[in-house]
Parts: sequence; structure tokens; C-alpha cells
Amino acid sequence: MSDWYIANAKDMQWFDAGRFGFYSDFQQGNHFKEFGFNIGMALPGQPGALYHRESHQEGFLVLSGEALLIVEGEERPLRAWDYFHCPAGVEHIIVGAGDGPCVLLGVGGRVGPGIRCIQSTPLP
Repeated sequence: MSDWYIANAKDMQWFDAGRFGFYSDFQQGNHFKEFGFNIGMALPGQPGALYHRESHQEGFLVLSGEALLIVEGEERPLRAWDYFHCPAGVEHIIVGAGDGPCVLLGVGGRVGPGIRCIQSTPLP
């Protein structure tokens, strides 16, 4: 028996992550074993997480709005359709920017040991 399904972001349950914006639950209460997949939304000035680094690569695609990427202490503006490839061990955070919400797609690997956040620090 397979576990496949189709989901629409408009129909997903969305969660308020407080100071870290909002995110959708594409896993629908399950845990994707091989990769993480998330759509989040941040208001201007609102980070999506703590400044951190992961033990596996991640990827982020800005779907709408503007954001500020802080990577290895450097600031880079992002706009709709910009993609940030983040190798393992690279310190980063994405913060909402511009005049309205930023919607961001994030994916990351979950296979192998040490897949959790390995450092969290205040924004530089």
C-alpha cells in the first residue's frame, strides 16, 4: 500500500509560529522520512527561524514578496523567484522585507545522522 497524496497549499492547515511567521503543514500530521518541505510566510522584519546552520543542505525559493538573506554574516536582498542554495554547515537566516508578506518555499534533506539544527545564534 502506498502513502502518496496530493495537497493544495490553500487547503493546508497553517500555523502561527509567533515571531517566526506562519507555515503550512504539507505533511498533514505525518513525517516525511527523506526530505523536509515547507511553505512559510514572514512579514517585513520577521525572521523565519534563528540564525543557524544545518548538517545537511537546504534550498529556499522566494515565491512572492521580498526578503533579506543573511548568510555567513553577509546581507543579500531576495525577491520573487530568487533561489538560495544553502550547503551544509553554512550559517543563514531569511527575514521578511519590503512592504508586505514574503512567501518562501524551503526544502532540505533528512536522510542520515545529524539532520537537526547544529547551531542557533542571535542575528549578526
